[in-house]
Amino acid sequence: MISYSQSKAIQIEITRRCPLECPKCSRQKDKGKYTSNVDLPVEFIENFLKNNSYEYIHLCGKLGDPIYHSDALNFIKMCKQYCKKMRLNTNGSGKKLTWWQDYYDIISDTDETVFGIDGLEDTSDQYRINQDWKSSFDALKLGAKLGKTVIWQWIPFSFNEHQIDEARALANRYNIPFMILKSSRWKPNDELMPTNRNLYVDYFENYDI
Repeated sequence: MISYSQSKAIQIEITRRCPLECPKCSRQKDKGKYTSNVDLPVEFIENFLKNNSYEYIHLCGKLGDPIYHSDALNFIKMCKQYCKKMRLNTNGSGKKLTWWQDYYDIISDTDETVFGIDGLEDTSDQYRINQDWKSSFDALKLGAKLGKTVIWQWIPFSFNEHQIDEARALANRYNIPFMILKSSRWKPNDELMPTNRNLYVDYFENYDI
């Protein structure tokens, strides 16, 4: 994983756009509150990065997925001009492989692209509603084939915990690092919480997943 001191790193949410309807996302829990698809202007962030010295930029979102920014590729290209390293978190769903080829051409081999795919083809859309598993996994495989640093991130849920070994074997087949992200954002007796206590953090707080 890329690691930088806080003073040299910045995380930016560049858009509110996301085609998924994850049940515990604020977009779904507070429907009507986040109705506009807001994109940060490329020029605004470029001006900001020009006047600051950041070595590492993390494109991630709570309400939006960065790949759905209306000018995402140019935004990423601009970020790479001003920052040595980049990490992008995405579900990766719905984009054509030609888009991903252009994306991988922009980033370096050591930049990280983390795909949050929480299940196999028959389960991944039980929480990540509207996910197209095949397009996500094809993008992940392409990155690995091109020698990019791609990571399959898997949050254990009650509906996918039985598939972890199968998913890890699938990842190994394509030389893709497989990372379990244990959630601590459960409420007691949440039906989505995995039954295996080793697959979640034993701490309860009223957070969103």
